[in-house]
Amino acid sequence: TNNIYILDRTAKNFRTERSRIASGLLDILANEKASNLNRCAAAYYLGELKSPDSEKTLAKTISLRLDISKINLIGLPDVLRDMGEYPAMTALAKIGNSSIPSVIHNLSNSDDTTVRDLSLKVLCSIDKDKDIVQMRLEKALKAENNSQKQTRLQAALKSLAESSF
Repeated sequence: TNNIYILDRTAKNFRTERSRIASGLLDILANEKASNLNRCAAAYYLGELKSPDSEKTLAKTISLRLDISKINLIGLPDVLRDMGEYPAMTALAKIGNSSIPSVIHNLSNSDDTTVRDLSLKVLCSIDKDKDIVQMRLEKALKAENNSQKQTRLQAALKSLAESSF
């Protein structure tokens, strides 16, 4: 019976440490003065942690692009390859379903083509079915009262229909 107490304490410590690490990574990601590499790495590791409290920040930085032109690649870990070009987008897809409201928010609120395209890719990556993505967007469209946001969501539906996701 002593083992259950040890296991419970270990699990609590793990959750606390995981939360502390995620918080630190979010601080780096949100800091626009941090280097591109550090911000991209923070996004990548938030996805690896599947940190459910990071979706909003990741969605806000979805167009953050790894700029390897300024990086000396010699001796750097293989994680650079795994990060991908848009690590916040990849992280949102890894986090999964809890990312959906944040990327739909991007689709209804942003006029930035890159943000919109990446957000749609996240939805398609999570659901792996264009019909489900279409139903999600139609539901968001019906719930939206703002005409400008409705127009953006209609544009996302059109983009989805024309895409090869």
